[in-house]
Parts: sequence; C-alpha cells; structure tokens
Amino acid sequence: MHHPTSILIVDDEPLNFEVLESFLGAENYELHYVPTGTEAIEFLGTVFNPDLILMDLMMPGMDGVEACRHIKAVPQWRTVPIIMITALNTKNDLARCLQAGADDFIAKPVHRVELLARVHSMLRIKRQYDEIQQLTQTQQDTIQFLERGLSQIHGSLSSTLSHEMNTPLHGIMTSFALLERKLRLQDQPITTGLQDRSEPLMPGFSVLSAPESYSLGTELAGSGLTGPDLTGPDLTDNFADSFADRPATDIEENTLNAFDLTDSGLAAIDPNPLAPSAPITAQANADMLELVTLGSNSAKRLELLHQKFLNYLYLESATHHLGSHQPPDPTSPLNWTSTSDLTTIAKAKAKEHERLLDLSIDVADALITVNTKHCHWLLNELLDNAFKFSLTQTPVQMTGAIEGELFRLRIRDRGQGMTPEQIQSVGAFMQFERSHYEQQGTGLGLCIAQKVVDLYGGAMSITSVYQQETMISIDLPLAPAEYL
Repeated sequence: MHHPTSILIVDDEPLNFEVLESFLGAENYELHYVPTGTEAIEFLGTVFNPDLILMDLMMPGMDGVEACRHIKAVPQWRTVPIIMITALNTKNDLARCLQAGADDFIAKPVHRVELLARVHSMLRIKRQYDEIQQLTQTQQDTIQFLERGLSQIHGSLSSTLSHEMNTPLHGIMTSFALLERKLRLQDQPITTGLQDRSEPLMPGFSVLSAPESYSLGTELAGSGLTGPDLTGPDLTDNFADSFADRPATDIEENTLNAFDLTDSGLAAIDPNPLAPSAPITAQANADMLELVTLGSNSAKRLELLHQKFLNYLYLESATHHLGSHQPPDPTSPLNWTSTSDLTTIAKAKAKEHERLLDLSIDVADALITVNTKHCHWLLNELLDNAFKFSLTQTPVQMTGAIEGELFRLRIRDRGQGMTPEQIQSVGAFMQFERSHYEQQGTGLGLCIAQKVVDLYGGAMSITSVYQQETMISIDLPLAPAEYL
C-alpha cells in the first residue's frame, strides 16, 4: 500500500504555516503542523512519521538549531532531511545549522518555486536512501538465510555423510582384512576339509566356534560378520581387467574361478560351500594377495580422504561462526596440549612415511591452548605435506620455542617448494603441479591447518624458495599461566 509523502512544518507563526500550505497544497503532500520544537520532538514516531521536516530557525524557547540537533541525535530520524527556514543569512548562522545536522536552507521571504525545488530535491535524496536501506536489509536477510542454510548443510554433511560413508567403508575394509589374512596364512593349497576354529580372524571380531569350510564364502560367514549376499552374477571379467597390463598367462585360471565380484563386494562362486574346492597354486595365491592388498590400500586411502573431508567441514563451520560463537575456552584443560605430544605425533607421521631418520625435533616444553585432537589434525597435515613433497634422506625439521605469550612452531622441509603465486592461492581442493609430481591428495591439508590455527586465534605463515625448501611458521597461544 502506497502512503503519501508526509511533511512536518515546525513554526511558531500559524500564518507562516498557511503560506507554506498554500505553496505545497497542489503537490498531494500530507502536511502536519506543530508550533514548537519541543512538540516536534515529543510527537515524532507517535503522531508524526515525516519524510521531510521544514523547521523555522527563530522560535521562542527551543530554537530550530537546538530542535534539529535533538532530532538528528535519534538514529531513527537521522536520515530524515531537515530544511531550515530563516531570515538570517550570515555564515555563522548557516554554520550553526549545518553543525546541528540541517540538510538545506530557505531564506525568508519564501518563494514558491524555490521551496518546491528544494523540497523535491530533499525528497528525492530521501527516497534514494530508503531504497539503499531496503537493499541493505534484503542483503542482510539473504546472508542470514544462506548462513542458516550453510550451517544445516554442514551439519547434514558431517552427520549423514559420515554415517553413509563409514558403513560401506568398514564393510569393505573388514572384508579385505579378512581376505588378506586368509591368504597370508595359506601355506598350502586349499583342499576339502573341516576344522574347528575358535581364534578370531581379526582383533575385535569373534568367530563362531563351529565347523566351517575353507571356502572363502563360509570363512566370511563363519566370522559372525553381517555381509553381502554370497551369491550373484559372475563378473570375473571385471576382476581380471585390473590385471590388463599383465600377460593373461601370469594369472592362474583357478584364481578367477575362486572369486566373484558382485555389486556389493566379493563372494564365492561355488554354490555349495561345503563341496570340495579346487586347489589354488602358489602363483594364483600371490595374484589374489596382490589384488586384495591393492583393494585394502585403496579402501584405507578412501577412509582417510573421507575423514579429512569431515575434518574440513567441521573446521569450516566452526571458523565461519567465530563472529557469533565463542572460540574454544582457553581456561579449560580440555583445550590444552603439551608440546611433548607434538613430538609423539611427529614421530608417528615420520614412521608412517618411513622417514624417521630424516626427522629432527627441537621443541621447548610448554602447554599450548589447542585441543589435542586438533593438534593431531594440524601436525598430520603439515608433516604429511613435508614428507610427501620432499625426497627421502632430505631433512624435515620441527622446532618450537616460547616467544612472549605465544608458542612459535616451525616445520621446514627441503622439498619442491612453492612460488609466491602458489602461496597466495592456497585453498581447499587446490593442488599445485600435480601432473609433474603425481602426489595423491585433495589440496585440503594447508587449508585444514590454517583453519585449526584460526579457530584458536593463532597465526600461520608460509615462506618458501621454489624447488628448494618450504617453512611453515605457526604462532599459537600458551595456556594461561594463572590456571596452571
């Protein structure tokens, strides 16, 4: 619904109001009148909601300058234009009006053409400002809507995606682990026979104490695990395709006869698991073990990628809401980590890459304000990059020292390095020179590290000499001394 433009006239002389009313009457404005500045201030927002105020300068009691100052002090009315009507025209008087917040002037006696022009000009400016305000409010509402949606997406991805990916991943990894152990323990061809097996195939999984066949299908069934249907179409050709680069004669025929890949996983082809099984030669066993090891390693890699993605989502959500949510409590021991733990994490990562001899550590004893789990995320990503992008038998150094109220951690490697442009472009899913170095990864490592540092109010910087070295410097807050 369109409301007519409202103008409030403040003048102690009723005759002046009548003159102004006669000039503005044909413009379809809604005119209101009060004789004093005090009443104008009192009735604003209750009786009057003007789009423009015409204010006489010389009034008894509160004059126009003082009334203007009071009105402009209220945020709601700060954007309403005020035109001062005055018989005074000295520079000092005009300066007083401008300092009080007046937007324009009209000298007495008032002329109709000048009045209409100045009123139209001020109302045009007011409409433009109102439009900007509406656009700003729309923008803020949109941002809030998107932030709520983003938070919901983060929550859904972190919970639903985690569950939906973990379930099949655990099934795949368990199946491959059972297969790998079975093949490694196999010192002779598989033949017909029943035996009692009470020891678990894997730690943490109990095996049914009952006679069971050496057939792979009953091995999985006998483990007590819930698995896929052990029957299905013969997709042996797909299984053999993974060895396409090897001569067909290298793969024993009974290797392919022993297994079948269904849509849900590995299954035994033999429809009668208790019937005698064909012997499997040493070469066939080695071929199967190679395939199972490849599948097992791929499943582990997928699980690590899945976990890294969930870590990134968590940190993205946490750092995104730092403006409206409190950061982790620095006074809570749950958010403290001893620097001795950093040494433990670093050695474990070096051992994983078979680079223990390349790692040197010189870290001062301290307690830093970072949750231990997040310390794992931070160091795992930074050291993983340091080892992946440097050659074996080149040094990887981790040093840490107390500097004031901060703990400064540095990780340095003599690897491929980064250009200034690459450092500026660091972000999620951003990799550099992948086709040349052929390193696996998603580009999330540095981004996860940066977000962990941001979450705790720290700072991270990268300095690098291309194809020579890279050094990551991280400043983290120390645990508050008064709470130790």
